[in-house]
Amino acid sequence: MTFRELQNKVRWVALGSGALLVAIQWWKIGAYPKWNGVFPPPELDLLVLCLVPVTFLLGLFSIPRWQSWLALVCAGWSIFLMAFLLSQGHNP
Repeated sequence: MTFRELQNKVRWVALGSGALLVAIQWWKIGAYPKWNGVFPPPELDLLVLCLVPVTFLLGLFSIPRWQSWLALVCAGWSIFLMAFLLSQGHNP
């Protein structure tokens, strides 16, 4: 397997994990509290904390493609939301 073939496979994993990050953050902040009236389970935060570095590193690995840029934006958005919620006094 060449480096280019590896990059072609990694870019879709990075994009998928980035999309999963955005979906989890949307669900945690918007949908879950409105449906249940309670805080989301802490396992979601653990999943986000595991997915952010994976998405970021895989996005950097396949950087010249649009999928990698979108994955990096998703990872940055998740980091921003976590930092914003912590600064507002919300427990992760």
